Amino acid sequence: MARLQRSGRASLYGMLLTAAAVLLCWPATALSVTWMAATVYLVAALAASAGLAMTSR
Repeated sequence: MARLQRSGRASLYGMLLTAAAVLLCWPATALSVTWMAATVYLVAALAASAGLAMTSR
């Protein structure tokens, strides 16, 4: 029973991580420093791919 509860949590955390990555891109559009915006987009892409992997698992 405990194993089933933990497996459901992983997909929830994955969805939250993906949503956080999407929301992280929003303030990145306001940055005028190119390297800083690129860094934020890179972090968002890594978070989205980790969230997708956790959700698909």
